[in-house]
Amino acid sequence: MADCYLGVDVGTGSVRTGLVNANGELLARSEEKISRKSSKPGHYEQSSQEIWSAVISTVRAVLETSNTTRDSIKGIGFDATCSLVVEDKNGVGLPVGEDQDYDIIMWCDHRASAEAQLINTTKHKVLNYVGGQVSLEMQLPKLLWLKNNNNDLWVKSGNFFDLPDWLTYKATGSDSRSFCSVVCKWNYLVESNSKVIGWDKTLFRLIGLEDLEENEWNKIGKIILNPGSPVGLGLSKQAADDLELLEGTAIGTSLIDAHAGALGMLKGASNLVGNLGLVSGTSTCHMLLSENQNFVAGVWGPYWSAIIDGLWLMEGGQSLTGGLLDFIIQSHPAYSELVNISEPDKVYSALENRIEELRITNSLKDSSFLTKKFHMTVDFHGNRSPLADPQLTGSMVGLTVTKDLESLAVQYLATIQGVCYGTKHIIQVLLEEGHQVCNVTVCGGLTKSKLFLQTLVDVVQLPVHVPAENESVLLGASFLGMSAHKGISVKEVLKAMEKIPGVQNIIKPSQDEEVQKFHTRKYRVYRKMIDDQLEYRKMMEEGANSMNRT
Repeated sequence: MADCYLGVDVGTGSVRTGLVNANGELLARSEEKISRKSSKPGHYEQSSQEIWSAVISTVRAVLETSNTTRDSIKGIGFDATCSLVVEDKNGVGLPVGEDQDYDIIMWCDHRASAEAQLINTTKHKVLNYVGGQVSLEMQLPKLLWLKNNNNDLWVKSGNFFDLPDWLTYKATGSDSRSFCSVVCKWNYLVESNSKVIGWDKTLFRLIGLEDLEENEWNKIGKIILNPGSPVGLGLSKQAADDLELLEGTAIGTSLIDAHAGALGMLKGASNLVGNLGLVSGTSTCHMLLSENQNFVAGVWGPYWSAIIDGLWLMEGGQSLTGGLLDFIIQSHPAYSELVNISEPDKVYSALENRIEELRITNSLKDSSFLTKKFHMTVDFHGNRSPLADPQLTGSMVGLTVTKDLESLAVQYLATIQGVCYGTKHIIQVLLEEGHQVCNVTVCGGLTKSKLFLQTLVDVVQLPVHVPAENESVLLGASFLGMSAHKGISVKEVLKAMEKIPGVQNIIKPSQDEEVQKFHTRKYRVYRKMIDDQLEYRKMMEEGANSMNRT
């Protein structure tokens, strides 16, 4: 059999493995769900051992179902959510919550709010490279929280890994770290003109994490490699036995999951710059490569060589998108009725059919007009970009006592619109700071919705590209293994596939002026609702200060 590669993706709710050939075609995939626990409000934890077990299961399943022999697998790439794995000095996971088996603080965990605020008060130059302030979803706030709240764990700790790096460590025994992880989530500093500063001692000393300097920063990474670079000697004997693959199989340095998706979506692209990649799932990440180091307040980056060597990366994001749609649907009184009239995996299609029926019944030119009197902001889990405000919440205007399917359909549509207005807001600030955005490419769960794709293109007024292979994250992960096996950069991997079509469909904005004007008005309402919420917060803080004085 011809050379093949494995891409392994560890997401929020599942582990997936894809088998990809040398032309970047997905031949087979397998998926296994993984659990998460919430020991307290805002705390989310996972188990690294459960994740590795799911990696083993999905790799074996892909080989079996595709009838692929292990000697055909030439390289493996891993990606994962930017979650924090904690191990002791013997490589055993340490519990980060109440369950002894759960040694991962998840990306979406918001326990480190006070620590993030403390770091941001330093006004350190490192913060310029994360939109002006560190997010509580990043790793330094979480590390500081552990030190402040669990000193016993802190003393016992031996290694702190970003989950993508832990996977390559588990596969090879090499504790190198990915440039992607440390630059994007650990505040590893690369200044203008691509000058690598690395771990900045002044920041760590300011915030009370100076003990991480010991042994050349070994606990958080002293060997930093570019994405796709070979890790160690390849697959270790133990990992090879686990996965039923050959010892020494090339392992590529990892990427964060959204970054792997951005890489996969660039297959067949003639220009790497100006293509805004939306990697959608529970949340949505907005990835833009740039030749220039343009800072944008509230948007993470610019990150040097985080995906492609020699290019800067801007990373915007919405903390809850697909997950928010699930919440809106499942919490509505008409959810049980929706389930009764649709197949279990087709509730979205049923809702979108109902929206079309409502458009016809109400004699409307476009279904978007159904939300004329109903408005939403969608920051139910805080605003990651471009406001960088984790305390921001969602809001609705236009609620009534109606609880039928029509009400659910309108709320679902308004949620989709709100997600798209959030993306428009991110694009707007990128453009204002001199970045180039020529088109939008979308991968992940939201591409299954034609309603979402059409709404997005009508809102942002840019062509929206849908990749021929929707599993862009698996594709991007496999490119890392390909890079390691062939001894070339991921940029050269993409160059070799430049003439292989990567886009299946290009959706263009509606030319109907009424539709364009409707979304312009709705976007103004969206922005004003956010401004109003900030004003409400200010009013209540003034009241709290008054009560404290009496």
